[in-house]
Amino acid sequence: MAAKISAVILAGGRSIRMGSTNKLLAKWQDKTLLYHVAESALMSLVSEVIVVTGYEEERVRGSLSDLPLCFVSNPCFSKGLGTSLSAGISAVNTDASGAIVLLGDMPLITKNIIDQIIKSFAPTKKRSICLPSHNGQWGNPVLWADSFFYELKKLTGDRGARKIAIQNRNVLYKVLVETDSIFTDIDTPEDLRVLLTSE
Repeated sequence: MAAKISAVILAGGRSIRMGSTNKLLAKWQDKTLLYHVAESALMSLVSEVIVVTGYEEERVRGSLSDLPLCFVSNPCFSKGLGTSLSAGISAVNTDASGAIVLLGDMPLITKNIIDQIIKSFAPTKKRSICLPSHNGQWGNPVLWADSFFYELKKLTGDRGARKIAIQNRNVLYKVLVETDSIFTDIDTPEDLRVLLTSE
């Protein structure tokens, strides 16, 4: 039987570098950046999609109201990414074998990339952490086996999980992908301009 994998989308940040605009709600191809991420996750092999909200929570949830998603609120979102990751992993269904963590500002992550990572997941073959790699560089999203949930739930502040991945290289598997979209996150007005002009 295939492993049950949950998707956790981090969408609670304040998008400070974008200025007055909430980057997750910026439009590209007639949909918000976050909507693209949520759609890709829903079309993939995951068993559930959890969206972690925080900053402008009502607007963010409202922008996704027509999609079958689970939401979890992170009241500590202002303290950084680690708190949202902890909140998301804490909400994962107890029967999940793993969770793939997506960033809400990476609209170029497709269903195919997510599925390629999930199909590579095999804890019995020392593939407990699966992440995409292009030209030797790691990218996102990252799939974590449930054996790491306890550590992920303990994350605080603005620390992500990269340190945990580095400390567990023996069970880390790099999934080779043909696109550099695994590095494309939209943080600044210039990033958004480049995305919009690439249409």
